[in-house]
Amino acid sequence: MGAYFVLTKGNKNDLIIFAHWVHKMENIVDIQFRTSDLEKCYKKFKLGVRKWGDQVARKYVLRINTIRQTRDIAQLCKLPALRCHELHGRRKGQYAIKLTGFYRLIITNKGKQLEIIQIEEVSKHYDD
Repeated sequence: MGAYFVLTKGNKNDLIIFAHWVHKMENIVDIQFRTSDLEKCYKKFKLGVRKWGDQVARKYVLRINTIRQTRDIAQLCKLPALRCHELHGRRKGQYAIKLTGFYRLIITNKGKQLEIIQIEEVSKHYDD
């Protein structure tokens, strides 16, 4: 999904309002990153490869793009490849999404439904 904007008349505020409206129409989730390092690994694939390896870096970007297009947590949990599930104990309120055999993407739902997701970390399964 993508949006293209052409501003012929009006000002920058008109474009911002229009972009916000398109964002809501497409049900795109706002992604926040707990650390700037996590954000850089999403925006610059090579940094993710250096940090986790090629396979994990690819899945990291793919999973975040999947989250962006999802309407709610229940929809994420219905996608078998993600193996999305709620965590318990000290991680109550967080969800784990499978990246590879051992690696998981940990997220927190910051909104009422799924309008804001915070990427918490990439971790090895069962590793503290």
